[in-house]
Amino acid sequence: MIHLHSLAARKSSIQIVRPLATLIRKTLFSTGGSEVEIEDVCDLHIVESPYPPIQAPPYPPLSEFVMADWQSGNLREKIACVDGSTGQTRTFQDHTTNVAKIAAALKNEFGIKETSTVALFSPNHVDFIPISLGVATTGAKLTPINPLYKIMELVVVLEQSRSEVLISHEATMDVALEAAKHVKCIRHVIIIPRTDGGPVPEGTTSIDDLKKYKYNLKETVRGIHVDGAKHPFLLPYSSGTTGLPKGVCLSHNNLISNLLQFDEIEGMSFPTDHKLISPLPFFHIYGFLVSGLYCAWRGQELITISGRFDLEQFCQLVEEHKPKRAHLVPPILLGLANDPIVDKYDMSSLKMIISAAAPLSSDIEKTVTKRIDSDVKQGWGMSELSPLGTVNSDYNSKTGSIGQLAPSTYGKIVDPKTLKSLKPNEAGELMIKVRPFYFLALRELSISFLLVRNDLG
Repeated sequence: MIHLHSLAARKSSIQIVRPLATLIRKTLFSTGGSEVEIEDVCDLHIVESPYPPIQAPPYPPLSEFVMADWQSGNLREKIACVDGSTGQTRTFQDHTTNVAKIAAALKNEFGIKETSTVALFSPNHVDFIPISLGVATTGAKLTPINPLYKIMELVVVLEQSRSEVLISHEATMDVALEAAKHVKCIRHVIIIPRTDGGPVPEGTTSIDDLKKYKYNLKETVRGIHVDGAKHPFLLPYSSGTTGLPKGVCLSHNNLISNLLQFDEIEGMSFPTDHKLISPLPFFHIYGFLVSGLYCAWRGQELITISGRFDLEQFCQLVEEHKPKRAHLVPPILLGLANDPIVDKYDMSSLKMIISAAAPLSSDIEKTVTKRIDSDVKQGWGMSELSPLGTVNSDYNSKTGSIGQLAPSTYGKIVDPKTLKSLKPNEAGELMIKVRPFYFLALRELSISFLLVRNDLG
């Protein structure tokens, strides 16, 4: 096994195995604003994942894939999601009904169709995933938006994504209503009340009204059959490799493939009767897919947090709900390592923490493990990868490393200036094989490998 260790600028490492000889024919490489044509070369330093390849397409549409087992007897009444901030809960039966009703209402009452985009401007909420799958069922695109955005930031995303319907939480409602005044393409505003059945402003519609919509279950859940390989569903806004934030176009197949990739690594060590706690924001691809969609698909209970993160509240929720796993980011692990408040609570149920979205030092990993007796492992990804790129497994995790390439993934390390492939144990920038597409870009990026700027290995 080859370990490619990080430079000081990025204190993580990537484990890479099995060099793969591949002929690259005049490939265009992204170089931070320009493209460079590379001559034909037999590249001996492309490496592939050590894991078995995932099931190949065709796949069903995303909502059908995720919801496939929700009507089984052992799942229908099982809790699907708990909001630790409000105490609200939803079962998988609630999710099933809400997806179908929201999809039917969006399609029949709000005119949402395959070419439409729906914006979701909300903190985490027990209905976030059902709303998202309701949009997917119509064949439309969903753009989840950072709930901390100010008015003009929201306006930019709404205009760029060409959103027709804006779904906003009550907590973000004032910004949403003001932004909607400046965006001609917004035809309707739907509000998610803080409490079930709560009032909403005149001129808007409550999400509760959509959840009361009459529907035909079989027709609605099947939705519109789209080409999962080409039809975009999710438009998370990413800084990309250069320039202003842009909507990354992720298809139904992109997300399903990533669920299968993650499950190849996590499935054996994360049984369906185990609970996950994740305060990660669902508007971000890490929280949306790795926490939200994955638990929904696997039939696992997810404990999330809708309010601003508070370490003591997190510890209280661990003690109360006894989750086996947690999806976190380095600042939270820093608190778990050093904050005295942690000692007040029983954290013994946690057996594994996944950290991603930023580098985490091996010292913090070891301190957290020693303090709360939970293993810690790291992963790495980006929106353009849907998002998983690398992750450690429970069985061969390496401290301070972001792990091995996800199943069916290819990558290499290159010299940042020349883009020449480097040999094992040489430090450089990471390239991952992908063909990203940005919404409303002039053209699809003509690249086989995406250069991940500033991610050094």
